[in-house]
Amino acid sequence: MLLADALVASLTLLGFRSICLPRKLAKKYTFSGTGLFQRIAVDLLLGRIVLREGVCRGYPVSQYKGVNIVLERSSGVETELIIEPASTAKKAHDKIVKLTDELRPRKPVFVIDMVLWDILSDTEKNEFYKQFLVLLSTIRSYLFDDCLVIAPTPPEVKNKIGEWGLRHKVVLLDVTAAELFSKIKPKKVVMLDPYAPTELKRTDLDSDVFILGGIIDKEFPRPYATYTMYLIEEFDKMNVERRSLRLWGSVIGVPDRLNKVVEIVLNARWEKDINRSIVDSMSFSDKFSRLVYETQKLSRSKPLCLEVVKDIAEKLSLRGKELEKALNRIKRAVAVVEC
Repeated sequence: MLLADALVASLTLLGFRSICLPRKLAKKYTFSGTGLFQRIAVDLLLGRIVLREGVCRGYPVSQYKGVNIVLERSSGVETELIIEPASTAKKAHDKIVKLTDELRPRKPVFVIDMVLWDILSDTEKNEFYKQFLVLLSTIRSYLFDDCLVIAPTPPEVKNKIGEWGLRHKVVLLDVTAAELFSKIKPKKVVMLDPYAPTELKRTDLDSDVFILGGIIDKEFPRPYATYTMYLIEEFDKMNVERRSLRLWGSVIGVPDRLNKVVEIVLNARWEKDINRSIVDSMSFSDKFSRLVYETQKLSRSKPLCLEVVKDIAEKLSLRGKELEKALNRIKRAVAVVEC
């Protein structure tokens, strides 16, 4: 279940089938199916907006599981609920928020382990702040803020989030992840580590908690930093399993940014298989790195047919101008011939 599902279920249970989106608020939202319902649900739980009963007219711009969102116009279909900014609303339908909060998914939880924060350079810390904002946006595309936990939260991270004036409900803990798990005792916990000996499998996607190392190696390579965290936290004594994200058995080209890793896991859990989710999250640079890796494996003893290269590129979703660009570059790195 997504957060959007919880909102729609709440509306349906309470007998509502339509919501009016006033024109003055429309520019804040993207009319993209489930995404619009998800964004409205997030804003409701954050207290940015309210829903009140009232008649409004307009034209449907999004529909999900029998509930319509209607953009306000002078004519059109009538709606039963109207979205209003919480700051100006006089009356709200509180049952919708309460029921949505009760029904919403609370798993999986993503814990960013920060025990090695102090080894990061200032540049790397600034990169973490950027990734955090994108990561929060990724979480909100499926779940709600409290499915993201930072443990332990460095004072400067708390200060930075405070400086942003960010309205959020991310869980910022003072205790370590190990101390947290000793109290709540989650059933299944997986630590995502590119150097883990075991690949993430479909069965791992049902884990209650995923741990990611709050490590940014933008300036200095730290290949085993996540494993170091695993040892420091003594996760082995808690049966925390280490898993790596791999595409066709290799980590080459697999994104390692925090937001991308979470995006892959959530996509795979709800929508696609792991390989498809990885490919969809890869940048052109990631895909080209993987294309070079795959073609070099095949061309060690003889030139490679162009059609074989194209087949690999197709699996990596390289098409159009990106495909043309990749083929031009690959010919400089690998012996490619027409067959």
